[in-house]
Amino acid sequence: MSGLDPTFSDLPLSALADAALSRAVDLGAGHADVRIERIKEGVRTFRDGALDSNSDTEGLGLSVRVIHHGAWGFAAGITLSTDAAATLAEQAVATAKVSVVLSQQPVELAAEPVHSGGRWISDFELNPFAVAESDKQGRMVDLSRRLMASDGVNHTNASLYYVQ
Repeated sequence: MSGLDPTFSDLPLSALADAALSRAVDLGAGHADVRIERIKEGVRTFRDGALDSNSDTEGLGLSVRVIHHGAWGFAAGITLSTDAAATLAEQAVATAKVSVVLSQQPVELAAEPVHSGGRWISDFELNPFAVAESDKQGRMVDLSRRLMASDGVNHTNASLYYVQ
Protein backbone atom coordinates (compact mmCIF):
# COMPACT_ATOMS: atom_id res chain seq x y z
CA MET A 1 0.00 0.00 0.00
CA SER A 2 2.92 2.33 0.49
CA GLY A 3 4.01 4.71 -2.21
CA LEU A 4 5.36 8.16 -2.70
CA ASP A 5 3.01 10.87 -1.53
CA PRO A 6 2.14 13.14 -4.48
CA THR A 7 3.01 16.19 -2.36
CA PHE A 8 6.56 14.82 -2.31
CA SER A 9 6.80 13.14 -5.71
CA ASP A 10 5.49 16.28 -7.43
CA LEU A 11 8.58 18.16 -6.26
CA PRO A 12 11.24 18.69 -8.96
CA LEU A 13 13.31 15.80 -7.59
CA SER A 14 15.23 15.07 -10.80
CA ALA A 15 15.98 18.75 -11.43
CA LEU A 16 17.29 19.16 -7.87
CA ALA A 17 19.50 16.07 -8.17
CA ASP A 18 20.75 17.11 -11.60
CA ALA A 19 21.66 20.61 -10.39
CA ALA A 20 23.64 19.27 -7.42
CA LEU A 21 25.37 16.47 -9.30
CA SER A 22 26.28 18.65 -12.29
CA ARG A 23 27.78 21.33 -10.04
CA ALA A 24 29.76 18.76 -8.06
CA VAL A 25 31.21 17.30 -11.28
CA ASP A 26 31.99 20.81 -12.58
CA LEU A 27 33.99 21.40 -9.39
CA GLY A 28 36.01 18.21 -9.86
CA ALA A 29 34.26 15.77 -7.56
CA GLY A 30 35.09 12.19 -8.45
CA HIS A 31 31.88 11.00 -6.79
CA ALA A 32 28.68 12.75 -5.77
CA ASP A 33 25.34 11.60 -4.46
CA VAL A 34 22.16 13.38 -3.51
CA ARG A 35 19.44 12.52 -1.03
CA ILE A 36 16.09 14.27 -0.92
CA GLU A 37 14.04 13.18 2.04
CA ARG A 38 10.79 13.88 3.82
CA ILE A 39 9.98 12.47 7.24
CA LYS A 40 6.66 13.05 8.97
CA GLU A 41 6.38 12.28 12.69
CA GLY A 42 3.48 12.32 15.10
CA VAL A 43 3.63 12.18 18.88
CA ARG A 44 0.78 11.99 21.38
CA THR A 45 1.33 11.68 25.13
CA PHE A 46 -1.29 10.88 27.72
CA ARG A 47 -1.36 11.24 31.49
CA ASP A 48 -3.93 9.33 33.50
CA GLY A 49 -6.07 8.73 30.42
CA ALA A 50 -6.12 12.32 29.19
CA LEU A 51 -4.25 13.85 26.28
CA ASP A 52 -1.20 15.70 27.62
CA SER A 53 0.59 16.76 24.41
CA ASN A 54 -0.01 16.51 20.70
CA SER A 55 2.41 17.30 17.86
CA ASP A 56 2.94 16.54 14.20
CA THR A 57 6.14 17.57 12.45
CA GLU A 58 7.53 17.28 8.97
CA GLY A 59 11.16 17.48 7.95
CA LEU A 60 12.03 18.05 4.32
CA GLY A 61 15.55 18.46 3.04
CA LEU A 62 18.28 17.80 0.55
CA SER A 63 21.84 16.63 1.13
CA VAL A 64 24.87 16.34 -1.11
CA ARG A 65 27.85 14.10 -0.41
CA VAL A 66 31.01 14.20 -2.53
CA ILE A 67 34.48 12.76 -2.78
CA HIS A 68 36.90 15.40 -3.96
CA HIS A 69 40.63 14.62 -4.24
CA GLY A 70 40.16 11.60 -1.97
CA ALA A 71 38.23 13.29 0.84
CA TRP A 72 34.57 13.27 1.82
CA GLY A 73 32.55 16.44 1.80
CA PHE A 74 28.95 16.91 2.89
CA ALA A 75 26.34 19.66 2.99
CA ALA A 76 22.62 19.72 3.68
CA GLY A 77 19.81 22.22 3.59
CA ILE A 78 16.06 22.71 3.54
CA THR A 79 15.65 24.93 0.51
CA LEU A 80 14.48 22.87 -2.44
CA SER A 81 15.52 24.88 -5.47
CA THR A 82 18.05 24.10 -8.18
CA ASP A 83 20.17 27.09 -7.11
CA ALA A 84 20.19 25.86 -3.52
CA ALA A 85 21.07 22.33 -4.66
CA ALA A 86 24.04 23.66 -6.67
CA THR A 87 25.14 25.74 -3.67
CA LEU A 88 25.05 22.64 -1.46
CA ALA A 89 27.32 20.87 -3.95
CA GLU A 90 29.73 23.82 -3.72
CA GLN A 91 29.64 23.62 0.09
CA ALA A 92 30.23 19.87 0.03
CA VAL A 93 33.26 20.29 -2.24
CA ALA A 94 34.57 23.10 0.00
CA THR A 95 34.21 20.78 3.02
CA ALA A 96 36.14 18.05 1.20
CA LYS A 97 38.92 20.52 0.38
CA VAL A 98 39.25 21.38 4.06
CA SER A 99 39.00 17.73 5.11
CA VAL A 100 41.66 16.43 2.73
CA VAL A 101 44.46 17.53 5.07
CA LEU A 102 42.90 15.46 7.86
CA SER A 103 42.69 12.29 5.77
CA GLN A 104 45.45 9.75 6.21
CA GLN A 105 44.33 7.75 3.19
CA PRO A 106 42.24 8.80 0.22
CA VAL A 107 38.67 7.54 0.14
CA GLU A 108 38.22 4.76 -2.38
CA LEU A 109 34.75 3.48 -3.14
CA ALA A 110 34.05 -0.22 -3.52
CA ALA A 111 33.21 -1.42 -7.00
CA GLU A 112 29.45 -1.06 -6.97
CA PRO A 113 27.10 -0.19 -9.81
CA VAL A 114 25.44 3.22 -9.79
CA HIS A 115 21.91 3.16 -8.43
CA SER A 116 20.59 6.18 -10.27
CA GLY A 117 17.07 7.39 -9.64
CA GLY A 118 16.49 5.04 -6.71
CA ARG A 119 13.47 5.57 -4.52
CA TRP A 120 13.32 4.01 -1.09
CA ILE A 121 9.96 4.03 0.62
CA SER A 122 9.12 2.68 4.05
CA ASP A 123 6.55 -0.04 3.60
CA PHE A 124 3.33 0.12 5.58
CA GLU A 125 -0.10 -1.41 5.57
CA LEU A 126 -1.85 1.60 7.07
CA ASN A 127 -0.66 5.19 6.89
CA PRO A 128 -0.85 6.42 10.51
CA PHE A 129 -1.51 9.95 9.26
CA ALA A 130 -4.69 8.68 7.58
CA VAL A 131 -6.06 7.31 10.88
CA ALA A 132 -8.68 9.58 12.41
CA GLU A 133 -7.36 11.58 15.35
CA SER A 134 -10.31 10.39 17.43
CA ASP A 135 -9.28 6.76 16.77
CA LYS A 136 -5.62 7.35 17.73
CA GLN A 137 -6.51 9.19 20.91
CA GLY A 138 -9.43 6.90 21.71
CA ARG A 139 -7.22 3.81 21.65
CA MET A 140 -4.65 5.30 24.00
CA VAL A 141 -7.28 6.74 26.36
CA ASP A 142 -9.06 3.36 26.49
CA LEU A 143 -5.85 1.49 27.30
CA SER A 144 -4.89 4.02 29.97
CA ARG A 145 -8.32 3.90 31.61
CA ARG A 146 -8.30 0.10 31.61
CA LEU A 147 -4.93 0.18 33.38
CA MET A 148 -6.20 2.75 35.89
CA ALA A 149 -9.12 0.43 36.69
CA SER A 150 -6.68 -2.29 37.81
CA ASP A 151 -5.95 -2.81 41.49
CA GLY A 152 -2.77 -1.08 42.60
CA VAL A 153 -2.58 1.29 39.61
CA ASN A 154 -3.11 4.94 40.47
CA HIS A 155 -1.29 6.67 37.62
CA THR A 156 -0.52 6.06 33.93
CA ASN A 157 1.72 7.64 31.35
CA ALA A 158 1.32 6.56 27.74
CA SER A 159 2.76 7.75 24.46
CA LEU A 160 2.09 7.14 20.80
CA TYR A 161 4.79 7.75 18.20
CA TYR A 162 4.39 7.23 14.47
CA VAL A 163 6.41 8.10 11.41
CA GLN A 164 6.11 8.15 7.63
